[in-house]
Amino acid sequence: MAGQGLAAAGAGALSEVLAPGAVMAVAGAASAVATLLLWPILTPSRPSAPAAPARSAA
Repeated sequence: MAGQGLAAAGAGALSEVLAPGAVMAVAGAASAVATLLLWPILTPSRPSAPAAPARSAA
């Protein structure tokens, strides 16, 4: 969450020297890169073997 605050501050500072469209493009590119880097870490792992079906109590 600290990264989100720093990103907002960085975007505000960058908008002082660049056009708003360029700042949005940089923010979008940074978001895409972060997603690609974090995807393997945040994706839940798949079980190696399927789970056995539950038995009904009969």
